[in-house]
Amino acid sequence: MALILATIAFIAVLRATKNLFGQKASFWTAAAFALSGPFLALARLGVYDTLALAGIAVSFWAVTEL
Repeated sequence: MALILATIAFIAVLRATKNLFGQKASFWTAAAFALSGPFLALARLGVYDTLALAGIAVSFWAVTEL
């Protein structure tokens, strides 16, 4: 479950930065996000923090779609 939510958060961050800054910035932001220590720790743990992270990332993506 945590891995699925972490993947959703990753995709939401990727798409939000693509909407705001373009393809190249989106790639580098997603790479930095995927390799950050806190994100990797949350992706491996089965806690509710991953759900909160995914919700915030999807909300941020939805705002950039407006």
